Amino acid sequence: MLIGFAGLGRMGLPMALQLVPTGHRVLAQDPRLSSVPEGIAVVASVSGLAEAELSISMLPDGAATRELVLTGLAGAGSEHLHVVMGTVGPALVKELATVGPVDVIDAPVSGSVSMAEAATITTMVGGTAEQFGRVRRLKALAAVVSGQSSDQPPTPSRARRPRNAPVPDELALAFRRGP
Repeated sequence: MLIGFAGLGRMGLPMALQLVPTGHRVLAQDPRLSSVPEGIAVVASVSGLAEAELSISMLPDGAATRELVLTGLAGAGSEHLHVVMGTVGPALVKELATVGPVDVIDAPVSGSVSMAEAATITTMVGGTAEQFGRVRRLKALAAVVSGQSSDQPPTPSRARRPRNAPVPDELALAFRRGP
């Protein structure tokens, strides 16, 4: 499968690299990329990702994700599926799934850079059964893929925040208690 990947930062780069040994061809775009990782083809602009049958974004904010989906993927085919893996919030994902030029599925990740490097991050996927099946084939990205099927625009980002919320509280408690 030809996969487009936008956002090769600290989390995105190891995630994209996990796709290469599984036989997927990866087209990537990141304006801050200083060198081209082996096995990944770099496109000059996000519109180059529209060539892929599926694209993934691991972008730093909602504005970049909105621009990618609404403008960069405008030339993609009708079967194109875009997977939002960055933390951009449920309202934006719902908007993009409703008005975007391609199908959009929400799949926020939970984990660290080292977990992305080891392909042990967790992702919660929301979308139709068909969309979930297409994303499930990318299991090289994550150790745990949980999903939901719905005819409504997908929003597991709502679940991700409560899942991650206890971490700062637990860290604060650990610092108060000391070693």
